[in-house]
Amino acid sequence: MGGKEEVMNFRELKHRVTIWRISRAEERQQIWQTAMVVAEEAAEVLECFSKGRRDRLAEELADVVIAAVDLANVMGVNLEEAIERKMEVLENRPGLRNR
Repeated sequence: MGGKEEVMNFRELKHRVTIWRISRAEERQQIWQTAMVVAEEAAEVLECFSKGRRDRLAEELADVVIAAVDLANVMGVNLEEAIERKMEVLENRPGLRNR
């Protein structure tokens, strides 16, 4: 890779999460359980701060993203489009500096 690691794009991430989900087919979850994983992983992000484990922050944030992509895949949500729409809303929302 010539010294610089390639970073996967969103479509590649979605594909890898889909393959991972299929490989774990014997561990099928109910949809609410898949949603609960997102909340559990987000709670682990908070623990990085409350327990002084900032060295684990990147790993825990990655878990949140993977869990969210997994849930979106299961529910048929186009997360890429949803993020794009949400960013437009956020970018046009007046912030404290714009008041």
